[in-house]
Amino acid sequence: CACRPSLRDDSINSEARGAAAPFAHLSPRERSSCGYSTRYTPCRDIPTILQARPQCEKHQDEVPPEAVGPASKEWQLYGTIWVFLGGLIAGLVLSRLVYDCSIQTAAASRGIRGGSTADQATNLAASEQSVVLPGGSSQPEAPSEPFSLQCGIGIDASTLVTTCSKPCPMTESEAAIALSKQQARSDQLENEAPNKPPETRGAGEYDPNCRAAMVLTWAINRPEVTDVLEIGASFGGGSTAVFGRALKAKGKGEVWSMEAVPVKFKQARQYNLNEGLPSKLLLASAVAPEEMPTHEERLAAGDTRPADWLKGEVSVATLHGMGSMPHLCATHHFGLIFVDGGAFTGPAEWKAINKYCSAVPWVALDDTHAKTIDILVELQNDPNPQWEVVYEELSTRDKELYDGVGWLSKAGYVFKGGQPDLGAVPPVGKVGTTWWRQSGSFGPEVTTYIQQHANQQDFRNFALLRNLRCTH
Repeated sequence: CACRPSLRDDSINSEARGAAAPFAHLSPRERSSCGYSTRYTPCRDIPTILQARPQCEKHQDEVPPEAVGPASKEWQLYGTIWVFLGGLIAGLVLSRLVYDCSIQTAAASRGIRGGSTADQATNLAASEQSVVLPGGSSQPEAPSEPFSLQCGIGIDASTLVTTCSKPCPMTESEAAIALSKQQARSDQLENEAPNKPPETRGAGEYDPNCRAAMVLTWAINRPEVTDVLEIGASFGGGSTAVFGRALKAKGKGEVWSMEAVPVKFKQARQYNLNEGLPSKLLLASAVAPEEMPTHEERLAAGDTRPADWLKGEVSVATLHGMGSMPHLCATHHFGLIFVDGGAFTGPAEWKAINKYCSAVPWVALDDTHAKTIDILVELQNDPNPQWEVVYEELSTRDKELYDGVGWLSKAGYVFKGGQPDLGAVPPVGKVGTTWWRQSGSFGPEVTTYIQQHANQQDFRNFALLRNLRCTH
């Protein structure tokens, strides 16, 4: 109190208030301030408090040290409260900044621009709660219907929003934040990778006139297919170019092609740029490193490919640290997904499709003898399949690595109804063996298109699947 000019001498008359309680008339804060001032503050030479100083000094010994000053419980409580309030305010400010950023990113992915963050959030919520129909009108989406016209066969897919059926396990804002982190990592990997001239077409990539290429072209011409998500661009001159040329001829749509190897990514992007194709190359991994199988798991599934091969693919996935496929499906609509990633990533990619991309109407599988063999076997053994194999073909180009007929035969696959009839015991390792089969309402249409447009009857290990959960 001696250092507070507002506490004058006449307000501290201890004799009038009783010597036993010299500070009883003061508030706790005033009493602690008085004790703090007289004990620790050099008060002399301060004219404004000379009058009050003697009275405070008279009673300074009556105030126990632990009851006053910064060490008192009262001051510690004040400090704790201020620290808590400061942290709370800082947390609220940071949360708001993150929220604004995520809303703006998600809104931009939907084409919602301008206005305040609140306006963008309102428009984004409205777009997530309605289904836009071909005529341009919209109707509320019934929460009880997980599969709606969002994946309908035969509708104009340019009006659709994402490939993740509602309720989607991941929000668009969450996906947008994850993709921004992935992009930062991709930029770093790209800067570190050497530049090499693009290659026309790598070994094993699609010939533009082969049967499987024609099946993909048929699918591109479907009205529900606009943008395509391809897993595995390689050098960009195979299936990526097939998609790009078909979309260019169609006049709308892009192929979003993921490539996990930085050097291949740069070569593929340059090739597609030189060809003027509507492609969007992404340096990313479809699956996270922890989703990769172990060598023991592959051996148990009958896969005898070398362990070093798997180890190399795990190291590539580790470069990226995350799988981007779920985030892409949660923020964008794709009419077709082409599964042609790593040699051991097929099962994880299939799991991601069914969880995050379940509104995609079409899925194509490459290397069904090895990469995606588990998917075909699973569908065959599923008593209530949600996918229909519309068209499939196999080829035995050598006795081991590319023996499609042999690998699927060992896995217990049933070849009934295909061409040619391979019998009860299909040939294993017989080079030159080819086989194909159509099914469902779209099978005849696909095979007719192949006969009319495929200049080369080269067979691959390939399949086209239709999503039975979509309306049609």
